[in-house]
Amino acid sequence: MPPTAKPQRLSGALLRAARELRGWSQQRVAEELGAGRGSVAAWERGTVAAQWRTTVEGLLGEELARAEAGEQPQPMTGTEFRGLREGAGLSREELAIQLGVSVATLSDWEISSELPLARAAEARHLFAAMKSPEPGRAGSDERTSLSAYTLAELAEEIARRAREES
Repeated sequence: MPPTAKPQRLSGALLRAARELRGWSQQRVAEELGAGRGSVAAWERGTVAAQWRTTVEGLLGEELARAEAGEQPQPMTGTEFRGLREGAGLSREELAIQLGVSVATLSDWEISSELPLARAAEARHLFAAMKSPEPGRAGSDERTSLSAYTLAELAEEIARRAREES
């Protein structure tokens, strides 16, 4: 029986590029991996320890492939950001909660010429995840924020559904 190959190390530059494509800080990666931020910083300056490679690939696999192909984080204008938010049917409050920022910060981004690169990447990742169906669900359950409807429209829909169940 041939010996199993030891996992190869992962380039720190590739890890950093993948992290930036995801829009995450070193601290966030460390938390997700259950490692220290100092370890992530050291890996980015050198190589990822072989025993962590599989875990890192499980966390950032898609971004690692994109980074390996040479993709860089893309800037996003405030107008584009607002369009994505509105297209997703999210209020500023709903999106601010998901991104972990204040509504004031989110409003500032919407009127800015360009979002910070890491935040643009994080927003793109979030909006892409919203378009993908959740694991274990058939189809993409498209939902619109309730704030998009008037109270009269909501009441009418509730009444229609009650009639159908009777």
